[in-house]
Amino acid sequence: LPPLWSLGYHQCRWGYKGEADLVRLDRLMTKHKVPCDGLWLDIDYLRGYRVFDYSSEHFPNGVPAALERVARNGRRVVPILDPGIKYEAGNPVFEDGSAKGVYCLNPQKKLFTGFVWPGLTVFPDYSMADGRDWWAGYCRSFRLLGFAGAWIDMNDPSTGSIDPTPMLFQRGTAPHLAFRNQYALGM
Repeated sequence: LPPLWSLGYHQCRWGYKGEADLVRLDRLMTKHKVPCDGLWLDIDYLRGYRVFDYSSEHFPNGVPAALERVARNGRRVVPILDPGIKYEAGNPVFEDGSAKGVYCLNPQKKLFTGFVWPGLTVFPDYSMADGRDWWAGYCRSFRLLGFAGAWIDMNDPSTGSIDPTPMLFQRGTAPHLAFRNQYALGM
């Protein structure tokens, strides 16, 4: 069964960035006696829109401290997670996925790149067990910060203005249409 808190009212809007917004929302919900159980964060909480990397500017005391503050009033926080990994040397998530070979490829057997919130992005290949396991490991670590759940989004997969058709699965051996409709389930 879903947890009872997940069935209550949740507040979500693009633009909430971190601790200051969460504390303000918590205070206003309490002041106006709104029985709110969940506060959701869209992409603005991320550092440069990099998945699994929150902004220390918006969480100056760290994520756990911010979540504990709103948890005092029974509120949980649910952050957004998008599958587009910023294609960037030095980005630990990108580097780790590259080393493990878990990203979708293009017909030239190179990394398929899209263009979404963080800029050039690569996408985990959830059609493979090692791709799903790799993603799950990052989700597990992120959950340990104290988040109550995850808002999974843009898993159509959304590739921005880039045509998704050249995105291949199964290490570049399966066409895009073979797994497109299953992509979100893998995530």
